[in-house]
Amino acid sequence: MMSFKRIFDISGADVPPPFARHLKKVLAPEDDADVKGFTLLTSTLAPHEGKTNPHTHAEQGELMYIVSGRGEGYCGEEKFKIEPDSVLWAPPGAEHQLCNTSEETMKIFCVFIPALPPGYADKAIEAAKAQSK
Repeated sequence: MMSFKRIFDISGADVPPPFARHLKKVLAPEDDADVKGFTLLTSTLAPHEGKTNPHTHAEQGELMYIVSGRGEGYCGEEKFKIEPDSVLWAPPGAEHQLCNTSEETMKIFCVFIPALPPGYADKAIEAAKAQSK
């Protein structure tokens, strides 16, 4: 079987400053029996100010594909210039962060391998909603 989603139809949550972004859970095994071994989120960072918090994932690697926007990122001790069609792999346990320094919105596809634990993404999105109120 195939899974099909229109990302613009999926509700998400705004994370308030200082780590302003919009998060959406797109595909996850807990929501779709055909999805196995990964979780896909999108993270949309506002121009100039959007950024992710510095963070790690103990058991998952995170593959980040930059769709739009420009800025800076780091993983461990390495720093990167981020632009469209950039890809960053943060292995399990590696601290990483992306910052949008451009005039356009930065959109990132975030693939977690293996999949995030059931409920993890939903809890993070609900916590973001609660923070933004």
